[in-house]
Amino acid sequence: MPYRRPSYVTNQYYHLYNRGVEKHLIFRSEEDWRVFQRLLSRFSCRGYQEVSLEAYCLMPNHFHLLVKQLCDSGICKFLQRLLTTYAMYFNHIYQRVGPLFQGRTKARYIGSDQSYKHISRYIHRNPLKLLPHYSEIYLYKYSSFRFFLYSEKARGGKLLSLFEHDPIQYEQFVLFDKPRNENIPIIEAPTPTPTSLIPFPGSF
Repeated sequence: MPYRRPSYVTNQYYHLYNRGVEKHLIFRSEEDWRVFQRLLSRFSCRGYQEVSLEAYCLMPNHFHLLVKQLCDSGICKFLQRLLTTYAMYFNHIYQRVGPLFQGRTKARYIGSDQSYKHISRYIHRNPLKLLPHYSEIYLYKYSSFRFFLYSEKARGGKLLSLFEHDPIQYEQFVLFDKPRNENIPIIEAPTPTPTSLIPFPGSF
């Protein structure tokens, strides 16, 4: 069956995720994490006007991104730049060849504010799988969670607007409220009603 590119709707939100081929590590050193974070910032900046990076978390062998598409084909262009550039860097540093990521990046459409909240929590709770105690999540450098807790810029964005612009409410929601499973279908060709453009409040 020929490959069919996912249909993304401009001004809508998506949860994107992928992992290393055969579940191998995609980050082996401190510098690897930093390079990927710099590329995230670079390719989601306003100069490209393709996606708004809403939240993210990097794990040793996979990543999660919550993004908003800002123009037609914006997510596809963003992912191509991000993953190709990082794979080239990684293969050069570790003298390897072949694909780094496990096939095409998966995407789930986020069709409501409620789903947006719960997906952001799922993304930001991912490091708890690695940490011996939940309190250490405050020290985890490879996600946007600390940005939403400590940055004044975050208070003007969509995510904290769902919590009365109060980072303490969001902290409670992520760490202490009982999570629930969200049944958000993998997208094929969604046709939701577009919402107004809400720019990302600042870089992570």
